[in-house]
Formats: sequence, structure tokens, C-alpha cells
Amino acid sequence: MEYVDITADDTKEIILMATNACNLKCKYCYETNKNAPSMYLDRLMTQLEYEIRDNSTGFKRFVINFHGGEPFLAFEKIKSLVEWIKLRFSDLNITFTTTTNGTVLSNEIKEWLLDHKNEFIPILSLDGNKDIHDRNRGNSFDKIDRKFFSDNWPNQGIKMTVSPNTIGDMFNSFVYLHNIGFYPNPTLAREVDWDLDIHLPIYVEELKKLSRFYIEHPKVKPGQLLDLPLHKFSPEYVSKHFNSCGAGFNTIAFDIFGNRYPCQTFIADLKKGYDMSEMDRIFSILKKNHNLNVSPKCEDCSIINWCSPCYGINYSNRGNMGEFDSTMCVFNKVTLLCAAQMFSEIYSNLEKYPWINKEPSELFHSIKGIKHIFELANQSLL
Repeated sequence: MEYVDITADDTKEIILMATNACNLKCKYCYETNKNAPSMYLDRLMTQLEYEIRDNSTGFKRFVINFHGGEPFLAFEKIKSLVEWIKLRFSDLNITFTTTTNGTVLSNEIKEWLLDHKNEFIPILSLDGNKDIHDRNRGNSFDKIDRKFFSDNWPNQGIKMTVSPNTIGDMFNSFVYLHNIGFYPNPTLAREVDWDLDIHLPIYVEELKKLSRFYIEHPKVKPGQLLDLPLHKFSPEYVSKHFNSCGAGFNTIAFDIFGNRYPCQTFIADLKKGYDMSEMDRIFSILKKNHNLNVSPKCEDCSIINWCSPCYGINYSNRGNMGEFDSTMCVFNKVTLLCAAQMFSEIYSNLEKYPWINKEPSELFHSIKGIKHIFELANQSLL
């Protein structure tokens, strides 16, 4: 199965918290509520009936994402819900996915995944070789059947999380994972102890090496870290809205009880209960939100057309969707500049890169966007 683009305007992602339980204690994990309960199926079925049939006008495709914890600890319930959804919504285009640490896959789970290979995509979390992976993920490397994933879902990206104690290994980890048959998508860990004086220079050098790899390997499509929507920076580009993610729009999440949230990062400690009026307020703000206006300090930001704040993590950790982590803002700006530099070289020899979108309008705006990014950098606005 090919890579699933959950950011497409006609695709709705519905995230289901399969279970809060997890068998690992990864050092950078933002999920702190790791208790044992798993999905209440009857309630979720009712919610899904409404969400898909009555509250999804304009969507042509659905992605059902089982979240955790470690989702496969609730395998029997996942299996039951997948079969129900397939029967209930057989007329719709629905893909299933989950992110797993890969350590609890029994032979039964593997067989089921293979039987559903063309509709269910398991995304593996793998940070690099044994030494790098085990630094943060509890000596779990040797428990993962890596070949099972690389052989059966070679086009699907894997989740490669980069933390302060592995930042210097980002490029080498990428190359290692690429060489053993994966499509790695490096992402920076959030809400951890980043030190800009120490880690930013290292990150810049690692980005340069990664971008050079993509330039010199034209058949390898850049991962999400550097494959950025540069066309949005064209002064002539017009967009409906610049929300950086689909939370509350084309992304909806349900906790194990079937309570509705804009995305999984808003799901709070289950012991505190569900505040429906508060979530209604959050949904209302997100619906009205344009240009990240939930954060006044971002109004004049040079990268407002693209950013990667996480409203849910901001809300859960600082009580305010607009209280962005200023450290991540710096990382975002250097990432954007590196992406522009990489694509300026790629666009100079388009025919070498089969994955490039050569649609004239997108090419036009992307080139304009790159020029504008360089102008911002020359004005010290990046």
C-alpha cells in the first residue's frame, strides 16, 4: 500500500484511543496517562456512526487511526472494530492505521495484519540502530521484528523520533534505517529539554547532511521533516486558512469512552473526567482560527503560513492553545530555510526527481515561495 496522506483536504482522520496502557516508558513520550483501560466499543460505534455518516460532508476518504499507549495491547478490540467498520461503511473509502512500538506483535497479530495488508497500515516507531534506539526506548530494539515491517510495508514511513541525546546521530540513524529497507521520517521530540546553545548548531549540521542525501539520491522522496509546502510562501498564493494542522477540522479524536476531542493530544487524564463545555469552547476557537490567531505573538511571524505548533500539547502542558514552545519556533525556522535551500537545488534539475509535483501552478508558487524565504532570511526574519 502506498503512503497515506492524511493532510489532503478530502481526507478525514479519525483517531481512536485504543488503550492508554503501554509496555514501554520512552523518555520523550508525551502520553503521561498510561493506565490500563481500553476502548468501550458500543459507545465508539455510536460515535463513529454519527461522525462518518452525518458529520463528514465533503470528505471522500477516511483514515481510522488507532492510538495509544501501545495500541496492539488492545488487539482483540481493534480487530472487532475494524470488522464492524468494514461492514457498516462498506460503501466508503476507509484505511486503517496505527503506530506501534513493535514489541508485542504475536504470531496471531502478524497473521491478521498480513490478511489485512491492503487496508491496515502499522507504522513502526524505530529511532535508529540498537544503541540509538535503546537510549530512549527501554532496550526494546531486539524485541522488534523489523523485517516483518520492511518486507510488507516498504512504502510506509516509520516514526523516527530525535531527542536531545540522539540529535548528533540524526543523519546516521536516517541512513541506517534507509539501508535496512525503511522510509524514515525524522521528527523532533516535543516538550523535552532542548538547549538551543547546544543542540541547534548540531541540528543545523544534521539537516545539511540530510538535505544533501536527498539531493544526491533523486529517487528518494524527502520525508515530512523537509518536504514542506514551500508554495504557501509565495506572495501570490491564496489559501482558505493557514491552520498548521487539521485539529478540529479534518482530524477528530475519541478517547476510550467515546468522548470527542479535536485530536489525541487534547485527551487529558481520564480520572479528571470529560468537560463537554470546555471541549465545545475549544472546537469553537479552532473553527474560527485563521493565521494562528490563538497566539497574538504569532501575528507578525514571518512563517505564519507554515508552522508546526501543536495546539493540543500547548493546551495540555500550558493550559493555552496559543502558548507555543518558543524553542520549537527556532527549530522550525532553520528547518524551513534548509528545506528552501534543498529545493532550490532540486528545482534546478527537475527531471532527475520523479517524485516532484510538476503541475505548473504549484511549481510557480514553490519557486516564488523559495525566493521569498531567502528574502526573509536576508532580512534576518528567519
